[in-house]
Amino acid sequence: MFTLTVGRKLKKINWWWTSFNGNDAQALKEAVNNGKISEGSKTAEFEEMFADYLNVPYAVATTSGSVALLIACMVAKIDEGDEVILPDRTWVATANAPYFLKSKPVLVDCSPELPTIDCSLIQSMISDCSKAIVPVHINGRDANIDQINRIAKQNKLTVIEDAAQALGSKNEFGYLGTQAEIGCFSLGITKLVPAGQGGVIVTKEKTLYDQIKLIKNHGVVDNYTETWNEFGFNFKFTDLQATLAIAQLKKIDQKIEQLKKIYEIYKNGISNLQSVKIIPVNIKKGEIPLWVEAISPHRTKILKYLKSHGVNCRPYHPSLHTCKYFSSTTSFENSTRFQDQAFILPCGPDQPIENVYFTTQKLCEFDEEYQASSLVD
Repeated sequence: MFTLTVGRKLKKINWWWTSFNGNDAQALKEAVNNGKISEGSKTAEFEEMFADYLNVPYAVATTSGSVALLIACMVAKIDEGDEVILPDRTWVATANAPYFLKSKPVLVDCSPELPTIDCSLIQSMISDCSKAIVPVHINGRDANIDQINRIAKQNKLTVIEDAAQALGSKNEFGYLGTQAEIGCFSLGITKLVPAGQGGVIVTKEKTLYDQIKLIKNHGVVDNYTETWNEFGFNFKFTDLQATLAIAQLKKIDQKIEQLKKIYEIYKNGISNLQSVKIIPVNIKKGEIPLWVEAISPHRTKILKYLKSHGVNCRPYHPSLHTCKYFSSTTSFENSTRFQDQAFILPCGPDQPIENVYFTTQKLCEFDEEYQASSLVD
């Protein structure tokens, strides 16, 4: 992901850097040698560790964060004709999960300041068909889950927390992803605890836990009691993935500190620039900046300038209302601005600090040109 060359060749800096070391490789080797391949004792060990970390009684590992959301929707009995309220600014998996069950995602604009759902708009989106709200803790930010829980309670709706980007983030009530009926996490490569692929569902309710376990294994309690209790599918994890996830979870505190350090370097380094601003994360409150996001009306020229110096950033993905199969007549002014102007700076728990300083320096140089000339329209 990072290459340092000599001569006139550019140093290449990618937007994300995570790494696996000899300890990870040794753990995988031992798992293979001990026959820990399919879902079994290592998966159970990981689930227990994950639940302990979040201070919840139940955690269930599955194939991906997307599948975690799908299972959560199935447990919530979301079905054809139902409506599920969720933010316009989120990865498409949040909406695809209920859509897969033939329900309708109802999209809500984000706030002007942050790319999280604007809670003041939720009540107006609720109808007789509403079944659930899926708040998304974008980049570790609290999506005002306490307020959303109150709205849901008043309207008898289920809340499913999408905490795919928020492992380790907290608010005054505890860890994000643990404050509703069900919370969903991701173990993808650009997440804090990567296992290649994977997801985790957490809950505090035994009845929900039992349902989740059934759905992820074709409705059977275990492979020795093959009674088809209810509809399910093969959404099982593997012990190989669990082995890698365990090794990564053991390093989570160290990873979090590194993410905070990277965020603070960028924040302090470009806080006075005119051409670009950091999208804030409230670290003092307990939020963890998985990524470092910036915003600028001159994004295209900034990214081109950085790329000319070997720095690769990631533009924000499209908002959901641009997807042709999610029809909506609502205005998404704030979401559209983030879509068109925001991007992710080089970051990640193993991103070399020298890359962060180098990127900061290039942003400052761009800003000098921006202020001194007509480089930016």
